[in-house]
Amino acid sequence: MIEFFRSACLALRQGASLRPDVLDRARLELQRRSRIETVLPEVFQPLLESLRESLTELAEVIDGLDLASREDAPELAGWLNLRAQNAWERILSVEQQLDDSFGTLDEEMQHGNR
Repeated sequence: MIEFFRSACLALRQGASLRPDVLDRARLELQRRSRIETVLPEVFQPLLESLRESLTELAEVIDGLDLASREDAPELAGWLNLRAQNAWERILSVEQQLDDSFGTLDEEMQHGNR
């Protein structure tokens, strides 16, 4: 998904108009990702909150891309790209932390079953 943001920001920077249907598809993808309802122990709730905040920030970047495109404001591309990159890195960090935690739990369960 980060490739979408990079491409959209580059296109905006180069003076292109972003098509509303493309932005709408990106919004739908973010909505799909944010609907992932996982029942996790309380200890993981801060990670899920960080994930939700990052997805919200990406939605705000899409809104910014839409506005910048309609208002012919390519100077916003760099700032929007930076916001998207930061949000994406937080998402990857959360996903890595969850993977690590579940990997540890899985190992502990396997060793307990021996």
